[in-house]
Amino acid sequence: NHDPVPIRELAGAMVALEAIIHRTPRVFEQLFPGTQIQRVDVLVDKLQSGSLTEDFLIKFLFQDQANFDTFVGKLRKLTGMDKLSAANPLFAVVVIALLLAGAQQAVSLLAGDDSKPDPVLQQTSNTIINIGAEATELTPQQFEAIIRSAAGNKAERTALAKSALEVVAPARRNPGARIVFDNTAATTVTPSVIGAIPQSLAGDDAEPHEVVEDHASVLVQFRATDLDKTQAGWGALIPSISERR
Repeated sequence: NHDPVPIRELAGAMVALEAIIHRTPRVFEQLFPGTQIQRVDVLVDKLQSGSLTEDFLIKFLFQDQANFDTFVGKLRKLTGMDKLSAANPLFAVVVIALLLAGAQQAVSLLAGDDSKPDPVLQQTSNTIINIGAEATELTPQQFEAIIRSAAGNKAERTALAKSALEVVAPARRNPGARIVFDNTAATTVTPSVIGAIPQSLAGDDAEPHEVVEDHASVLVQFRATDLDKTQAGWGALIPSISERR
């Protein structure tokens, strides 16, 4: 962007991007079987006005050192750590693939489940899926299936759709604005893609970002407790609801 962006809109976009990034462990745990990622932290490293630039630090917290070593070993075998951000931007590809999945879900919510995918979004998604498949030595169908799985159930897909809309909202202000990941053309959300993403989810059926459900008489397995920790809740597993902590 070359024009000023309201703080509220920028903050909304950053929170929405964080929500999308929080889904990436679902993808990496399937891409690298045996990996368990406890948490992902998203930190702002730099925010620059003018031509808007945001730099983030992404930190994955693994279950233990052995789990981390296994993940790094598998990742290095595929790409080499030195190539991850340049020649093979796997993390950026995963984030964009999730963003595009949310954008396509937004189109589906507005036009109906039987509607045809937007051709611009579909073509861009296919390109990103192919890049991700090549980087991970999977078929495009396998990589796409993992992204779809990470999008979750209907409520989670709706939340992902809203996040996608909020991420691109500041870029709508300037014709020609784009969102660039890793400073590469392959991982750039172009103006045509931004223009193809709906501006809002109209209608009374739009679901909130957070869905609260009551569950009675369920087994809760506490996996991690820290009475001195005030920034995050305890780690727990509820087998009847989800296999995830």
